[in-house]
Amino acid sequence: MAKSQVAAEACDNCGRSIGRLETPHVHGDHVVCSECHTRLAPQTVSYATPPQYSRPPVGAVIPRVQTVEATSKIWKALQALGVLAILVGVVILIVGIQTDAGPGVIAPGALLFVFGFIGYLVGRICGWWFNG
Repeated sequence: MAKSQVAAEACDNCGRSIGRLETPHVHGDHVVCSECHTRLAPQTVSYATPPQYSRPPVGAVIPRVQTVEATSKIWKALQALGVLAILVGVVILIVGIQTDAGPGVIAPGALLFVFGFIGYLVGRICGWWFNG
């Protein structure tokens, strides 16, 4: 049995002969090899993530970013008051200890510190619990 002789096609772009086991591709009305077909194929441009400093295509819908405050202002205020009470309590404690003022100054400083810490924790926990 004689092998059938198939005429090798030539790439219309680069002139290279397309082998028997290669698949010829059609680009327009020309037969091209795989490498030229890859180079000549139109590049698809994805605008899902546009390159930096480029404009989106005309007519593209650009979503507006809207920041939503999740935590209620009451819980943020409670946290701020808690931190303020902690700071004032620490200052009163330091002054009371440094001046040997006694329990009349140290006790209110300690109570302010403890209540400030509790207020801060309640603000954090309730802000998380009610607003995620």
